[in-house]
Amino acid sequence: MVVGPLNEPHRGPVTLGRPVPSERGISDGRAARVRWAPVSDALHQRRSARPLVVGFAVLAVLIGAAGFWARHQQAQSMRRQAERSLAAVGELKADQITTWLHERHGGI
Repeated sequence: MVVGPLNEPHRGPVTLGRPVPSERGISDGRAARVRWAPVSDALHQRRSARPLVVGFAVLAVLIGAAGFWARHQQAQSMRRQAERSLAAVGELKADQITTWLHERHGGI
């Protein structure tokens, strides 16, 4: 059981609204006690989680797409670098073979 501000049982959601004099305080001659009347439930309805879920889903898709694009760009860059490296090694080997052949035939 939920207890209100004056240790009185409270029914419904615990919300604060406008102060209302308590009947108990007025009837026995003491100073009127004030209790809080609940605010209308229309103001405190539970918000839908759908926009939050959709937002996180869109964010996840964007992060995934950015990761895929970055991986694709990195792979292309590595491939181009490997091709340049192999082309340079191939040219050097071709020059070495040409030099070796000239030395072989020149010594005959």
